[in-house]
Amino acid sequence: MLRSARSLVLPATVVFAIALAPRPARADDEAAGRVLFSDAMAEVKRGQFAEACPKFEESLRQSYNINAHYFLADCLEKQGKTATAWTTFLRVATKARDANDEARELASRKRAEALEPRLVRLRIAVTKDVDGLEVRRNGSPVGRPMWNEVVPVDPGDVEFTASAPGFEPFKSVVSLTGEGKTVEVKIPELVRQPPALPVGVPPAAVPPAVAPQSVPPSPVTREGTPRRNGGSWRTVGWVAGGAGLATMAAGGVVALLAKSSFDVAKSAYDGCQSATCRDQNLQKEKTAISNADIATGLFIGGGAAAAVGLVLVLAGGGGGDEPNGASVSLSVLPGGLSLGGRF
Repeated sequence: MLRSARSLVLPATVVFAIALAPRPARADDEAAGRVLFSDAMAEVKRGQFAEACPKFEESLRQSYNINAHYFLADCLEKQGKTATAWTTFLRVATKARDANDEARELASRKRAEALEPRLVRLRIAVTKDVDGLEVRRNGSPVGRPMWNEVVPVDPGDVEFTASAPGFEPFKSVVSLTGEGKTVEVKIPELVRQPPALPVGVPPAAVPPAVAPQSVPPSPVTREGTPRRNGGSWRTVGWVAGGAGLATMAAGGVVALLAKSSFDVAKSAYDGCQSATCRDQNLQKEKTAISNADIATGLFIGGGAAAAVGLVLVLAGGGGGDEPNGASVSLSVLPGGLSLGGRF
């Protein structure tokens, strides 16, 4: 039984090795590679490098040929992709060395050495790392080991992005040009996103505009004579008066705070020694003036509401349901309250 198991090991190993061995080029693959190589050389003669380089690449994929590999590197250099051409010449030199092709190895290394001083190099400088930070170049991730390293790149315009959970994303397009230069792309410290507001809470403390509403007219008797409803009017009057007084008090508090902020900013502005300091304190003065304007509006609006409340209390002072020719209408407008009617 043991001999039988051992007898199966060798054939299985041989089959596995055969399966992993490189597939020999078929005749039709080699023919396709030759045709593509010839087409690519024709495109090079016409100066059509954008069409020639992909044909060299496909020729190599169909059937490897060190000449096609060398001319691909030459095509990439003429296309302006200096970093890719440099690495391709180095690969050709390695292939030629493995094949004992000294002439091709020497020629490829000389081409790579001539390109090296002309390479544009890139350094991605990350100002501050945060959890989950991801940097991308033209949509492809740039791993952390590449950050702050100087590496050769092909010239051209490149888009850089940076993102992290809870932070505002960063995006910049940089032109990587200049033979032999090192271009530094700075990824700034990301700005935190503002916290999300609870559902139903408005984004600002400013109350929304109130659509005009009218208080229903006084009830009318069956005979058409207006009926006084003094208790209801007095209730509305007391509520309006109380709200008006509270608004006036709030306006007074806001005014005092605005005055204090203005005095502090004005004093600090006079003592500034730099333009930045003056700009900051000037902005504080403007903010204090805006708050003072808000306080004035609150005080005026509260006074109007209190006055309306007083009128309603006086208008509803009689009580009872006896006929009376007086009528009152109250409208709530975006800019305040409107009182009308006759007494």
